[in-house]
Amino acid sequence: MGDLNYRLDVDEKPSALASTIQSDYTALIPQDQLVKLRNSGGAFSDFHEGRIEFPPTYKYKKGGSQFNWKRTPAWCDRILCRGDCVVSSYACVSETTCSDHKPVMAVVELQLKEFDEEKKKEAKEKIEKKILQTEEGNVCVSMSTRRIQFGVVRVGTPHHQHVVLKNEGEANVYFRVAGELAASPARGLVLPGNSVDVDLTFCISPREARWRRRWGCAQRCGEVTVEVVGEMPQTVEWEAAWEAPCPLVALAKGLFTRKGWILLECVAVYLLLECLDAFFASSKHPNN
Repeated sequence: MGDLNYRLDVDEKPSALASTIQSDYTALIPQDQLVKLRNSGGAFSDFHEGRIEFPPTYKYKKGGSQFNWKRTPAWCDRILCRGDCVVSSYACVSETTCSDHKPVMAVVELQLKEFDEEKKKEAKEKIEKKILQTEEGNVCVSMSTRRIQFGVVRVGTPHHQHVVLKNEGEANVYFRVAGELAASPARGLVLPGNSVDVDLTFCISPREARWRRRWGCAQRCGEVTVEVVGEMPQTVEWEAAWEAPCPLVALAKGLFTRKGWILLECVAVYLLLECLDAFFASSKHPNN
Protein backbone atom coordinates (compact mmCIF):
# COMPACT_ATOMS: atom_id res chain seq x y z
CA MET A 1 0.00 0.00 0.00
CA GLY A 2 1.10 3.58 -0.54
CA ASP A 3 1.60 6.13 -3.28
CA LEU A 4 1.98 3.71 -6.20
CA ASN A 5 2.00 6.71 -8.58
CA TYR A 6 -0.16 5.15 -11.32
CA ARG A 7 -1.99 7.72 -13.47
CA LEU A 8 -4.85 7.93 -15.99
CA ASP A 9 -4.31 7.24 -19.69
CA VAL A 10 -6.37 10.16 -21.03
CA ASP A 11 -5.72 12.72 -23.75
CA GLU A 12 -7.92 15.47 -22.33
CA LYS A 13 -6.50 18.41 -20.47
CA PRO A 14 -6.83 18.15 -16.69
CA SER A 15 -9.45 20.89 -16.50
CA ALA A 16 -11.57 19.09 -19.12
CA LEU A 17 -12.08 16.21 -16.69
CA ALA A 18 -13.74 18.40 -14.07
CA SER A 19 -17.31 17.70 -15.22
CA THR A 20 -16.65 13.93 -15.46
CA ILE A 21 -15.21 13.81 -11.95
CA GLN A 22 -18.08 15.80 -10.51
CA SER A 23 -20.79 13.75 -12.26
CA ASP A 24 -19.38 10.20 -12.47
CA TYR A 25 -15.70 9.71 -11.64
CA THR A 26 -16.10 5.93 -11.91
CA ALA A 27 -16.18 6.36 -15.69
CA LEU A 28 -12.45 7.10 -15.50
CA ILE A 29 -11.52 3.89 -13.65
CA PRO A 30 -11.10 1.81 -16.89
CA GLN A 31 -8.42 4.33 -17.91
CA ASP A 32 -6.44 3.78 -14.71
CA GLN A 33 -2.96 2.42 -15.51
CA LEU A 34 -2.90 0.02 -12.57
CA VAL A 35 -6.30 -1.43 -13.47
CA LYS A 36 -5.12 -1.95 -17.05
CA LEU A 37 -1.90 -3.64 -15.97
CA ARG A 38 -3.62 -6.01 -13.56
CA ASN A 39 -6.29 -6.94 -16.11
CA SER A 40 -3.61 -7.69 -18.72
CA GLY A 41 -1.59 -9.90 -16.34
CA GLY A 42 1.12 -7.30 -15.73
CA ALA A 43 2.16 -5.70 -12.45
CA PHE A 44 0.31 -6.84 -9.30
CA SER A 45 -1.82 -9.26 -11.32
CA ASP A 46 -1.89 -11.70 -8.37
CA PHE A 47 -3.23 -9.01 -6.03
CA HIS A 48 -6.80 -7.83 -5.65
CA GLU A 49 -8.21 -4.46 -4.69
CA GLY A 50 -11.42 -3.26 -3.14
CA ARG A 51 -13.98 -1.47 -5.27
CA ILE A 52 -12.99 2.15 -5.89
CA GLU A 53 -15.91 4.29 -4.75
CA PHE A 54 -14.08 7.51 -4.02
CA PRO A 55 -12.76 10.40 -6.18
CA PRO A 56 -9.16 10.50 -7.41
CA THR A 57 -6.71 10.96 -4.55
CA TYR A 58 -4.36 13.30 -6.45
CA LYS A 59 -3.71 16.23 -7.00
CA TYR A 60 -5.28 18.61 -4.50
CA LYS A 61 -4.49 22.11 -3.36
CA LYS A 62 -2.97 21.94 0.07
CA GLY A 63 -5.21 23.15 2.83
CA GLY A 64 -8.45 22.10 1.17
CA SER A 65 -10.23 19.59 -1.04
CA GLN A 66 -10.06 21.38 -4.38
CA PHE A 67 -8.23 19.78 -7.29
CA ASN A 68 -5.10 21.39 -8.65
CA TRP A 69 -5.94 21.33 -12.35
CA LYS A 70 -2.32 21.82 -13.37
CA ARG A 71 -1.99 18.03 -13.08
CA THR A 72 -4.30 15.28 -14.27
CA PRO A 73 -6.26 13.78 -11.36
CA ALA A 74 -5.46 10.14 -10.59
CA TRP A 75 -5.87 7.37 -8.04
CA CYS A 76 -2.20 7.36 -7.01
CA ASP A 77 -2.78 6.06 -3.47
CA ARG A 78 -3.84 2.41 -3.33
CA ILE A 79 -4.16 -0.60 -1.07
CA LEU A 80 -3.70 -4.02 -2.68
CA CYS A 81 -4.19 -7.40 -1.03
CA ARG A 82 -3.03 -10.91 -1.81
CA GLY A 83 -4.17 -14.20 -0.35
CA ASP A 84 -7.33 -15.46 1.26
CA CYS A 85 -8.82 -12.17 2.42
CA VAL A 86 -11.78 -9.89 1.65
CA VAL A 87 -11.74 -6.09 1.44
CA SER A 88 -14.97 -5.13 3.17
CA SER A 89 -14.37 -1.38 3.10
CA TYR A 90 -12.22 0.86 0.88
CA ALA A 91 -12.27 4.66 1.10
CA CYS A 92 -10.21 7.82 1.11
CA VAL A 93 -9.86 10.23 4.02
CA SER A 94 -11.12 13.45 2.45
CA GLU A 95 -10.76 15.37 5.74
CA THR A 96 -6.96 15.33 5.44
CA THR A 97 -5.80 18.61 3.85
CA CYS A 98 -2.10 18.81 4.76
CA SER A 99 -0.97 17.13 1.53
CA ASP A 100 -1.72 17.23 -2.18
CA HIS A 101 -2.80 13.57 -1.80
CA LYS A 102 -5.80 12.11 -0.02
CA PRO A 103 -4.82 9.04 2.04
CA VAL A 104 -6.78 5.82 1.64
CA MET A 105 -7.92 3.26 4.19
CA ALA A 106 -9.28 -0.27 3.98
CA VAL A 107 -10.86 -2.84 6.24
CA VAL A 108 -9.59 -6.29 5.34
CA GLU A 109 -11.10 -9.48 6.71
CA LEU A 110 -8.96 -12.60 6.83
CA GLN A 111 -9.01 -15.96 8.51
CA LEU A 112 -6.47 -16.73 11.22
CA LYS A 113 -5.52 -20.07 12.66
CA GLU A 114 -6.74 -20.83 16.14
CA PHE A 115 -4.23 -22.38 18.53
CA ASP A 116 -4.92 -24.67 21.44
CA GLU A 117 -3.48 -22.65 24.31
CA GLU A 118 -2.83 -25.75 26.42
CA LYS A 119 -0.88 -27.47 23.62
CA LYS A 120 0.94 -24.21 22.88
CA LYS A 121 1.99 -23.90 26.52
CA GLU A 122 3.03 -27.55 26.63
CA ALA A 123 5.19 -27.19 23.50
CA LYS A 124 6.81 -24.02 24.87
CA GLU A 125 7.71 -25.69 28.16
CA LYS A 126 9.12 -28.70 26.30
CA ILE A 127 11.37 -26.51 24.13
CA GLU A 128 12.54 -24.43 27.08
CA LYS A 129 13.37 -27.60 29.03
CA LYS A 130 15.35 -28.99 26.11
CA ILE A 131 17.31 -25.75 25.74
CA LEU A 132 18.13 -25.65 29.44
CA GLN A 133 19.29 -29.26 29.35
CA THR A 134 21.62 -28.63 26.43
CA GLU A 135 23.05 -25.47 27.98
CA GLU A 136 24.44 -27.52 30.84
CA GLY A 137 27.05 -30.24 30.65
CA ASN A 138 30.51 -30.85 29.25
CA VAL A 139 31.72 -28.99 26.16
CA CYS A 140 33.78 -31.09 23.76
CA VAL A 141 34.56 -30.20 20.14
CA SER A 142 36.58 -32.23 17.66
CA MET A 143 37.91 -31.01 14.32
CA SER A 144 38.36 -33.09 11.19
CA THR A 145 41.85 -31.68 10.54
CA ARG A 146 44.44 -29.38 12.07
CA ARG A 147 46.26 -28.56 8.84
CA ILE A 148 45.02 -27.43 5.42
CA GLN A 149 46.98 -27.53 2.18
CA PHE A 150 45.51 -25.42 -0.62
CA GLY A 151 48.31 -26.55 -2.91
CA VAL A 152 49.30 -24.45 -5.92
CA VAL A 153 46.43 -22.04 -6.54
CA ARG A 154 45.53 -19.75 -9.40
CA VAL A 155 46.06 -16.04 -8.79
CA GLY A 156 42.80 -14.11 -8.47
CA THR A 157 40.65 -17.26 -8.08
CA PRO A 158 39.04 -18.27 -4.75
CA HIS A 159 39.99 -21.75 -3.52
CA HIS A 160 38.11 -23.67 -0.84
CA GLN A 161 38.88 -26.19 1.89
CA HIS A 162 36.63 -27.51 4.62
CA VAL A 163 36.92 -28.19 8.33
CA VAL A 164 34.21 -30.17 10.13
CA LEU A 165 33.46 -29.21 13.74
CA LYS A 166 31.67 -31.94 15.69
CA ASN A 167 30.01 -31.49 19.06
CA GLU A 168 30.91 -34.59 21.05
CA GLY A 169 29.84 -33.14 24.39
CA GLU A 170 26.59 -32.84 26.29
CA ALA A 171 26.04 -29.07 25.94
CA ASN A 172 25.49 -26.66 23.08
CA VAL A 173 28.64 -25.41 21.37
CA TYR A 174 28.90 -21.74 20.42
CA PHE A 175 31.84 -21.16 18.08
CA ARG A 176 33.55 -18.36 16.18
CA VAL A 177 36.19 -18.65 13.45
CA ALA A 178 38.85 -15.92 13.25
CA GLY A 179 41.87 -15.50 10.99
CA GLU A 180 43.04 -14.33 7.56
CA LEU A 181 40.85 -16.78 5.67
CA ALA A 182 37.19 -16.09 4.94
CA ALA A 183 35.01 -18.55 6.85
CA SER A 184 31.41 -19.58 6.23
CA PRO A 185 29.78 -19.82 8.66
CA ALA A 186 32.06 -17.59 10.71
CA ARG A 187 30.06 -18.23 13.89
CA GLY A 188 27.20 -20.40 14.99
CA LEU A 189 25.68 -23.03 17.25
CA VAL A 190 26.21 -26.80 17.16
CA LEU A 191 23.80 -29.00 19.07
CA PRO A 192 25.06 -32.09 20.92
CA GLY A 193 25.80 -34.94 18.52
CA ASN A 194 25.68 -32.65 15.48
CA SER A 195 28.42 -31.19 13.30
CA VAL A 196 28.95 -28.19 11.06
CA ASP A 197 31.00 -27.90 7.84
CA VAL A 198 33.06 -24.69 7.88
CA ASP A 199 34.18 -23.50 4.43
CA LEU A 200 37.58 -21.72 4.43
CA THR A 201 38.42 -19.63 1.37
CA PHE A 202 41.85 -18.45 0.22
CA CYS A 203 42.35 -15.99 -2.64
CA ILE A 204 45.57 -14.20 -3.58
CA SER A 205 44.97 -11.01 -5.52
CA PRO A 206 47.14 -10.21 -8.58
CA ARG A 207 48.40 -7.07 -6.84
CA GLU A 208 49.56 -8.96 -3.74
CA ALA A 209 51.08 -11.70 -5.88
CA ARG A 210 53.16 -9.12 -7.80
CA TRP A 211 54.24 -7.44 -4.56
CA ARG A 212 55.36 -10.73 -3.01
CA ARG A 213 57.11 -11.80 -6.23
CA ARG A 214 59.40 -8.76 -5.91
CA TRP A 215 60.71 -10.28 -2.69
CA GLY A 216 61.01 -13.74 -4.17
CA CYS A 217 57.96 -15.07 -2.35
CA ALA A 218 55.23 -17.16 -3.98
CA GLN A 219 53.50 -18.71 -0.97
CA ARG A 220 51.58 -17.85 2.19
CA CYS A 221 50.79 -19.61 5.43
CA GLY A 222 48.96 -18.83 8.61
CA GLU A 223 46.50 -20.02 11.24
CA VAL A 224 42.76 -19.99 11.69
CA THR A 225 41.53 -19.88 15.26
CA VAL A 226 38.34 -21.66 16.31
CA GLU A 227 37.05 -20.10 19.51
CA VAL A 228 34.52 -22.13 21.53
CA VAL A 229 32.68 -20.83 24.59
CA GLY A 230 33.78 -22.85 27.60
CA GLU A 231 36.80 -24.42 25.89
CA MET A 232 40.35 -23.43 24.94
CA PRO A 233 40.75 -22.04 21.39
CA GLN A 234 41.92 -24.46 18.73
CA THR A 235 43.96 -23.61 15.65
CA VAL A 236 44.11 -24.88 12.09
CA GLU A 237 47.29 -24.25 10.13
CA TRP A 238 47.03 -23.50 6.43
CA GLU A 239 49.43 -23.07 3.54
CA ALA A 240 49.04 -22.02 -0.08
CA ALA A 241 51.36 -21.36 -3.02
CA TRP A 242 50.93 -19.96 -6.51
CA GLU A 243 52.84 -20.06 -9.75
CA ALA A 244 54.86 -17.00 -10.60
CA PRO A 245 53.99 -16.13 -14.22
CA CYS A 246 56.67 -15.63 -16.84
CA PRO A 247 57.71 -11.93 -17.05
CA LEU A 248 56.84 -11.83 -20.77
CA VAL A 249 53.40 -13.32 -20.08
CA ALA A 250 52.81 -10.81 -17.30
CA LEU A 251 53.86 -7.98 -19.62
CA ALA A 252 51.50 -9.21 -22.35
CA LYS A 253 48.59 -9.43 -19.90
CA GLY A 254 49.41 -5.95 -18.61
CA LEU A 255 49.22 -4.48 -22.09
CA PHE A 256 45.61 -5.64 -22.43
CA THR A 257 44.49 -3.68 -19.40
CA ARG A 258 43.14 -0.13 -19.70
CA LYS A 259 46.45 1.37 -18.61
CA GLY A 260 48.25 -0.90 -21.06
CA TRP A 261 46.14 0.35 -23.97
CA ILE A 262 46.85 3.94 -22.95
CA LEU A 263 50.57 3.17 -22.96
CA LEU A 264 50.35 1.59 -26.41
CA GLU A 265 48.44 4.61 -27.72
CA CYS A 266 51.12 6.95 -26.35
CA VAL A 267 53.86 4.88 -27.99
CA ALA A 268 51.95 4.87 -31.28
CA VAL A 269 51.49 8.66 -31.20
CA TYR A 270 55.17 9.13 -30.39
CA LEU A 271 56.26 6.92 -33.31
CA LEU A 272 53.85 8.73 -35.64
CA LEU A 273 55.27 12.11 -34.64
CA GLU A 274 58.80 10.81 -35.15
CA CYS A 275 57.89 9.55 -38.64
CA LEU A 276 56.25 12.86 -39.56
CA ASP A 277 59.25 14.79 -38.28
CA ALA A 278 61.61 12.62 -40.33
CA PHE A 279 59.38 13.00 -43.42
CA PHE A 280 59.27 16.82 -43.24
CA ALA A 281 63.01 16.95 -42.55
CA SER A 282 63.74 14.89 -45.67
CA SER A 283 61.37 17.04 -47.80
CA LYS A 284 63.22 20.20 -46.81
CA HIS A 285 66.57 18.70 -47.84
CA PRO A 286 65.79 16.49 -50.85
CA ASN A 287 69.44 16.33 -51.92
CA ASN A 288 70.41 14.75 -48.62
